[in-house]
Amino acid sequence: SSGNFAKGSPRRIMNIQNQDISHDMQRKRKARNNETAEQRETRLAHNHKRKRKKRVAETTEE
Repeated sequence: SSGNFAKGSPRRIMNIQNQDISHDMQRKRKARNNETAEQRETRLAHNHKRKRKKRVAETTEE
């Protein structure tokens, strides 16, 4: 139903707390909910590496 968002605006819906949820966020959440244990491990390992790299970059800036 198109009642949840204005014509011409990006596709958004409202969650229970009445906050906007973008279409991209919905897609990512659904992908996480449907992933296998192996896919979850891979995603978490990738996120861990990315966050560690970011943390190192931030500490070298200071």
